[in-house]
Amino acid sequence: MSILLILSLPILFEAISEGLYLRGTTLMKVISKQIQVLLIASWFVVLWGLTFSWEVVVVYILLRVILFNYIHNITAGLPLFYVGTVSFVDRIVALLSFGQAWMIGLFQFIALVFLYFILR
Repeated sequence: MSILLILSLPILFEAISEGLYLRGTTLMKVISKQIQVLLIASWFVVLWGLTFSWEVVVVYILLRVILFNYIHNITAGLPLFYVGTVSFVDRIVALLSFGQAWMIGLFQFIALVFLYFILR
């Protein structure tokens, strides 16, 4: 399996789980809890399938910066470029981007370029 696929699984499952939980209905909360089981299983795949090095950690961080908010916002039914106010990471992103969506896109593009050069 590709390092990108293996490291993307926990990000995808966490973003979907949190997004569904934010929907607020009982059914969505139950589905969210079920997806958390997949999240735990995906971390076992990461631990079993990869040898840890600084590259793996950096690739995970970059993938999280690129993917998490989009998937979370779509699943939660929020605007695509919405940045929350509760999470520590969201507060840093909001502070660094001065509330401008294009700056968030710029940061994600820079992360994508770094990701390309690390995996090349």
